[in-house]
Amino acid sequence: MKQYLLRFKRQQLVIIMLQIALSALQILSAMSLAPIIDALVRRDLAGIIQWCGISLGIWLLTILNDYILTVYETKIIRLMNNALRADFASTINTYSIAAFNQTDSNQYISWLNNDVKTIEENGFKSFYQLLNSVLTAAFAIGALLFYHYSLALVAIFFSIILMYVPKLFNKIMDHAALQLKNANSQFMSQINDLIGGFTVFKNHQQTITFRQRIIQASDKLGQTNVTYTKKIEAVSDGIGTLSIFSQIFTTGWTAFLIFNKLVNVGVVGTAANLSGLLFSNLSKITTNLFTMRSVQTILNIDLVKQATTETVPHSFNKQLKLHDLSFSYENKPVLKQIDYIFNKNGKYALIGKSGVGKSTLLNLISGQLTGYQGEIILDKQIVNDCASEIEYVEQKPYLFNTTLRDNLELGAHVSTTTLSQICHDLQIDTFMTLDTKIIGHGQNLSGGQRQRIALARALVHRKPIIFLDEVTAGLDEQSAQQIESRLLQDPDLTLVMITHHLTDQTRKQLTGVLDLSVD
Repeated sequence: MKQYLLRFKRQQLVIIMLQIALSALQILSAMSLAPIIDALVRRDLAGIIQWCGISLGIWLLTILNDYILTVYETKIIRLMNNALRADFASTINTYSIAAFNQTDSNQYISWLNNDVKTIEENGFKSFYQLLNSVLTAAFAIGALLFYHYSLALVAIFFSIILMYVPKLFNKIMDHAALQLKNANSQFMSQINDLIGGFTVFKNHQQTITFRQRIIQASDKLGQTNVTYTKKIEAVSDGIGTLSIFSQIFTTGWTAFLIFNKLVNVGVVGTAANLSGLLFSNLSKITTNLFTMRSVQTILNIDLVKQATTETVPHSFNKQLKLHDLSFSYENKPVLKQIDYIFNKNGKYALIGKSGVGKSTLLNLISGQLTGYQGEIILDKQIVNDCASEIEYVEQKPYLFNTTLRDNLELGAHVSTTTLSQICHDLQIDTFMTLDTKIIGHGQNLSGGQRQRIALARALVHRKPIIFLDEVTAGLDEQSAQQIESRLLQDPDLTLVMITHHLTDQTRKQLTGVLDLSVD
């Protein structure tokens, strides 16, 4: 968490100055009570009015300072949250596709949503509360010292006790914070699974089950929250009890000093206020230190990068060669000793009966699966995968809930002319424009339309090799043939496509056919 605070050093200095002013005003407000009581004892009406006016002025300044500070802190927290999410995204970027797919997508959503909220509440906000508490406690001790040194000594003694006791529960709180984090992730996964399958429940008239499972998931999360709250509150209440005892003792000691005429009568009210501010803020300090510990636990888990799995760019100038490539899934052989060469700018079809491993082969070459035996060789160089050189258009492509233009560009700047030409070639302009918004990840589109958009996206970003996994299967025969011909006639494209319907016209334009059904 420290690194995010330090990224905005100047802003933090402004916050510190405002925090100092706020703490000083709070202490001055408490100290203004003493002269009012002293004036009352002397029956000095003018003095009472004067000090009441001063106290009111201090309170007005306190309220104004608190407003400015709260707004400014919120703005800086927004910047730190943005930086935090950017770092989470950078961490995800270091994963290969295979490594990314090993974790449920809800885990990543939890990072960017639940964990950021937790870090905001238990980290950034707790830090600012801690800063305010430390400053207020320090000023309170200084004010007590102003009245009598023994009051400051009593305050320091109990302060040390209040700061030490919570350290005894550090391991318990770390464990509770980790349990809560995991429970939130599991809840997100369960809810996403249920919402995604709502139509299944609806079609089978099992909406009662849908509702019950949401309630069960909610209750399980709630139980973890209750356990976490019990532990937090047990520690906080224990500290609070010790804080109250400290305040009462300080007030009693002040009365002893007054009885012995070592301080004025008015100090009793001020000392009570100051001890209340001191020990309540010490309680906040220990509580905030507890909650801040959980933040580092989250960051240590979430920001673990996998640089070793990051995709390494390669060059593709001559050929992609598969040598003795084999793959098994749960000890069941899927691919056995595949040997094949894909030449640059060649056009290839991958055929075979269902379940023979066609999609698996493309997933291995593109890096979406690992754990194979044999070699993938790119221009005589053995590589783990060819992800940097491949556009892989899957059977069920993912579309974002934004415009067609955004789905094609993915943040890159592509001319409208280029986008329009590709959409025209793939007949996308017959059912939507570049500014049409896609809804429900493409639920407002047919399977064939979604596949055309995914293919258009591949052509926009133009990598040397395109893999097509039955992309034209959802199209009518004429449209499918037109799109295949358009791709097969591109002289600068290396094309590998899975198909169950290899027409004679397409076969004539191919460089080669790899039949995985043939041993």
